[in-house]
Formats: sequence, C-alpha cells, structure tokens
Amino acid sequence: MPAQLKGLAEALVVSYKVSMHRACAVTKFCRSMWYYKKIGRDDKVIRMRMKEIAETRVRYGLKESLHCFAGKALKIVITEFTGFINWKD
Repeated sequence: MPAQLKGLAEALVVSYKVSMHRACAVTKFCRSMWYYKKIGRDDKVIRMRMKEIAETRVRYGLKESLHCFAGKALKIVITEFTGFINWKD
C-alpha cells in the first residue's frame, strides 16, 4: 500500500508539477516515507550457522534447544558474524 501511494504521489509531482508536500497531502502519504530507503539485511551467514548448530544438537527437544541458542551457541553465532560480542560473561 505505501509503495502504491508513493507511486501516485510521484506521478502527481511529475504530471502536475506540484510540490512533494502537496502531493503527499493529497494522497495521504506520510512525507517521512518519501525519503525512506529499504535496506535489506543479509542473514545467510547467521541462518546457516544456526541450522548447522541445530543439526548437531538433534537429540535435544525444543526447550533445551532454545536454552542452548540463548546461551553459548548464540554467542558463537553473533561473535562469528560481527567479530565481537558485548555480553558480560
């Protein structure tokens, strides 16, 4: 929906030579969204590492797996991805 409204507002600006402020007001499109740029995150490394850890710990149930991820395994994943971790040991 916001993408459609932005397209409509852009069309008003180009076709009718109105200001961005006026076009956003007419289409009820938030002006702050006019400048929004979507930044995609690449989580492939984290997802692959979590899958690898989950495959090595098959014998655990859900509760134990979550406990494991919340502890050392998640620290390892975050450390490998970012290079540092800011948790107190």
